[in-house]
Amino acid sequence: VTDTTTLNVAFGYADNKNSDILVGQLDDVFTIHANLIWQPVSRFRMGVEGVYSEADNKGFHSNHNLRFQFGAWFFF
Repeated sequence: VTDTTTLNVAFGYADNKNSDILVGQLDDVFTIHANLIWQPVSRFRMGVEGVYSEADNKGFHSNHNLRFQFGAWFFF
């Protein structure tokens, strides 16, 4: 985005519907991750990430999850 800020987006999907899975195991999983990392000075970074995921279990309900996390790095 700028010289001191980066934006990353990643996603993943796994489809297990055509495999021999048991009741309660995952049919399919979807995740998307987005993070923003800021480096105000050369020896310090801060970042925030949001993650959304969906998981479908065979014979059960779907699970949806949204979470956020923060990290800081000090280089010495």
